Amino acid sequence: MRSKKAAMELSISTIVVIVLAMSMLIFGLILIKNIFAAGQNAIKMTDDQLSNELSKMYGAELKLGVYPNSKQIEVVLGKQGAFGVGIKNLRSGSTANTKFSYEVEVSDSRVEEKCGSGYSAEYMMALISVGESETDISIATGETYVTRVMFEPPTGGPLCTVRFRVTAKVNNEVYGSPQNMDVTFRSS
Repeated sequence: MRSKKAAMELSISTIVVIVLAMSMLIFGLILIKNIFAAGQNAIKMTDDQLSNELSKMYGAELKLGVYPNSKQIEVVLGKQGAFGVGIKNLRSGSTANTKFSYEVEVSDSRVEEKCGSGYSAEYMMALISVGESETDISIATGETYVTRVMFEPPTGGPLCTVRFRVTAKVNNEVYGSPQNMDVTFRSS
């Protein structure tokens, strides 16, 4: 009789442990999904929301930043995707004739090797529909300029990951540290 009672207690304990483990797994997956989904919504954010996110991530001394902070986004072929760019004027004594600019370029030397022949750096740059570069941006001292780099890859395009570099300039001199963003093009 004693061995049957021990077996019954063991099976109940096992069931409880399995239920708790499954609950933890489900909550963990939901948390991870929410974290990644938050970084993918740069396209849906207003400029103020994007500016607030960049400020939270990098603090007050940010000259150039990209959003999401993970520096990775996924863009589904046939759909629009984007990442945010923020430039903050930390130059003391800036005047109205201080002109900022930024440029996005492919910084991955192995694009054709990773994406297939015919998919060159020029092809990847052509996937940017809005925000490839901008010039003559006036930013008051202490203020932040926020914009998006938007992609529109066609269906049937390459399925690969490409690194893009964002470089900001002020009066044609590099301003802040260039920022990288890894863009993964994937099917739905």
